[in-house]
Amino acid sequence: MDGSEPTEADAWPQAPGRLNWTGREAWADAVARLVEGLEAARVTRLCWITQDPLSWPWEQAELLERLARWARPAGRQWLWLGTDFEPVRHGAPRLMRWRATWDHRVQCLAVEEARLLEGRECLLAQGLGLIERVPGPQVQGRICTDPRELVLNARWIDAVSQRATVTFPVTTIGI
Repeated sequence: MDGSEPTEADAWPQAPGRLNWTGREAWADAVARLVEGLEAARVTRLCWITQDPLSWPWEQAELLERLARWARPAGRQWLWLGTDFEPVRHGAPRLMRWRATWDHRVQCLAVEEARLLEGRECLLAQGLGLIERVPGPQVQGRICTDPRELVLNARWIDAVSQRATVTFPVTTIGI
């Protein structure tokens, strides 16, 4: 093998279950692998739940290019659900440029009651998988591909979304 082909360890887990990860690099790798699998799995909805948006690896140019390829076909949506996305405006310029281009595919919702998010930091690609960061000082978490758990998480996101409000416009209009 010349190293250009992905190995089994590089692929998104196919069997239902869980896989744990530890460290910022492993987290970024898990996010990249999930995003890489979006097109092939024909995922139409991606859900990002965060209370700390700048901790995510969204500033990687290659990751944003993959998201752009995924977002091109009609019917794709990326839901951002969190308490405050304003730090992204100044702290994540690449993600803001991506968002400005793909605003018609992004829906940002603010949850006023942080407790509704249960302290969760996760990315759900419906029908493909879930990446969840475990709260705490260490960067660690899990990847889940269990279909039942994916459905339960999608229902939880829908329930929280119903109690959220539209927020974080790409541009603000002054009066």
